[in-house]
Amino acid sequence: MRCLLGALFVGSFLAATSISSAEGLPAREQPMGLVGSQYVFPSLANVQGLGAYFRTRMVLTNMNDSPLTVIAVLMSPTGQRGLKTVGLASFETRTYEDFLGELFGYTGGGGVWLIDEGSALSGTPRPFLAVAEVYSDGVRGRTSTPVTGLLPDDRVVDPAVEAGYSLVTGLRVDSGNRANFGCANNELGPATVRAEIYASDSPGFSAPVAVEEFSLVENGWSQKALPVQNGQFRILFRAISGAGYLGIYCYGVNVNNSSNDGTSIPAAYVRPFR
Repeated sequence: MRCLLGALFVGSFLAATSISSAEGLPAREQPMGLVGSQYVFPSLANVQGLGAYFRTRMVLTNMNDSPLTVIAVLMSPTGQRGLKTVGLASFETRTYEDFLGELFGYTGGGGVWLIDEGSALSGTPRPFLAVAEVYSDGVRGRTSTPVTGLLPDDRVVDPAVEAGYSLVTGLRVDSGNRANFGCANNELGPATVRAEIYASDSPGFSAPVAVEEFSLVENGWSQKALPVQNGQFRILFRAISGAGYLGIYCYGVNVNNSSNDGTSIPAAYVRPFR
C-alpha cells in the first residue's frame, strides 16, 4: 500500500506542478506555506526524555464542506511503523493528546507524513489544517514545543540535481540549554543527508566546526544531540543520495535543561540569489 501510495502521489504531484526547473524538478516559487493537502512533521515523540516524558498533541481540522480522509504514515529509526487513516466529517476537528500512541500504538521518536486521500490517490488536492506540539507535564504544569508541519517545498535538496540548501539557525548549547537535530525520510528508498555545523559568528560556509551524516532507511527517522558545546550554531543540510519528490525533511530543536521547554526550528530552504 505504501509503495502504491507513493507512486500515485508522485504522479499526481508532477501533474499538478505547472512550473518546472530546467532539471525537471518542481520549481520552488515561495517559502514554507501554512495550509496544504499534505504535511510532514519531522520531529514527534512518545518517549521518556531527559527528566520528562514527551508526548505529541495533534489537532486535525477539515475546513471543507464534505468529508475528508487523512492518510498518516509513521517514520521511525527502523522505517515505516504504520499507515493509518483518519476520517473527518465536514468542518470536523479531531484532537489527539498522544498522537503516536493513540493512532499507531508507537513508543519512541519519529516523523509523520499526513496527506489527504484525494491528493494521494486521484491527484485532486483537498487542504486541511494540522497543528502539532510535543509536550511534557510536570509539577509546574505543561511545557510545550510547537512543531511546524512542512510542505513539499521544504524538502532537503540534492545539490547535484537542484540548487540551494536547507538551513537551521539559532541553535544554542550551554550550561542551561541543549540542542538536537535530525531528519525524517519520506522517500521510497534509503537516503543519506550531510549536516554541516557552523558557529553562528563564522563567515560563510567553508569551515564547519563539525560534520555529521544521517543514513536513513526507507521511511526512516534519526535524531542526534548537537556534538559541539558552548555557543550558538547553525546547520546546513544537503542530501547526498536518495532525494526525490516525496522528500527528506530536517530540523533542529533547542531544549532548556531546567524546564524542558523547547523551540523546534525547521530546516528552511534557501534558494540561490538571482
